[in-house]
Amino acid sequence: MSGELRVDTDLLARAGTTLAAIGDDLSGVTATAGLRSALGHDALGDAVDGFARGWDDARAATVRVVGELGEACREVAATFDGIDDELAARLRKAFA
Repeated sequence: MSGELRVDTDLLARAGTTLAAIGDDLSGVTATAGLRSALGHDALGDAVDGFARGWDDARAATVRVVGELGEACREVAATFDGIDDELAARLRKAFA
């Protein structure tokens, strides 16, 4: 082990932005509007409706978690950048 900590904060921040976009995409998905009448069978329609309601709940939870993860990625990147900047400033001051 090298004893070094390396964090690609640009990559981490981009991951946060990508996760936010995924969350936005998922939140815009709608269930089965109009599909029930096209199925032609009540039991199948009931099953699809039940799945859609369950998917809506799971999707909402997924959107929340993905959004939180995206924000955490961006915050971690900003924190590491801030720490790096502060350490660099202190080193410059110590050796000035």
